[in-house]
Amino acid sequence: MPDNQENLSIIIHVHSPVNPPGIGHASNAKIKPVNFKYFSIENWQDDLSKRTLKITDPKTLGLLNFQDFEIERFAECLILSCNLVLKRVAFSKITIDSTRSVMEREKELPPKPKTVDTTPGKEIIITDILQATDHLGTAVLDNDELDEDKVLELLSKILSIKNNNAQSTLNIIDMQKSLDQYQFAMNSFDKVGIFMHLFASLELSTNCDGKKRCAQELDQEVARISGIDDSVINNCRQFNNRVKHKNKNSRQNKEYAEELNKLTSKIINVREIAQKIITFRLNSIVCPFSR
Repeated sequence: MPDNQENLSIIIHVHSPVNPPGIGHASNAKIKPVNFKYFSIENWQDDLSKRTLKITDPKTLGLLNFQDFEIERFAECLILSCNLVLKRVAFSKITIDSTRSVMEREKELPPKPKTVDTTPGKEIIITDILQATDHLGTAVLDNDELDEDKVLELLSKILSIKNNNAQSTLNIIDMQKSLDQYQFAMNSFDKVGIFMHLFASLELSTNCDGKKRCAQELDQEVARISGIDDSVINNCRQFNNRVKHKNKNSRQNKEYAEELNKLTSKIINVREIAQKIITFRLNSIVCPFSR
């Protein structure tokens, strides 16, 4: 149990969705706080990719109690809500500590014994074996903003879905699957996988009103809700189909390779669209905060 039950700290990775932290990338992000009353974001031990997200009075925001299971669920929903508001960067959870945060450092390698060559008639040579490791990563500078009011509005609805008390005409199971797919994308290390999770999230949230749209009908509904041109949506859908189905000839292989070169822009586009669709669908869920 934490000493102070009014506060909660979550250690998070901050990264670009197209440069996941698991492949050596970080985001030296400057996050502008908007309407912050319960939140604060702090650097953590001068690490480019890590921040401490601190929440004051989390029980007021929907944390039922300070049992580990409830803290874990609350943190996951909060990070998901942030990821639905952020435009250029993403949060992924490292660990939760309601009192303090600790990072274990790698143990230093034990020194190797010195070797002395004492062969008669030869000079003595003292050698020392050095062990070195190297790691190459890239840091991307991103500017983003986090609006606490928008995060908390989404958080209330997502918590109601997780806690099985959402009131809506939506298919809540499909909505839950959509949210899961979106968050899988924010935690995935593979760029093609990131795209596919995001598109699955988009498709599930679009059709969670009970209709099973596909092809151009899906494009048109997504365009209507999101305001994004249906040609962009069509391109994303066609690429998603191409990834799921094996290429049959050299022409299709070439086209797939060309589309892969545009994968970064596709991820950015499909994330924006998924955010708009999910937010639109969540607006039909009524569960105001008791703040």
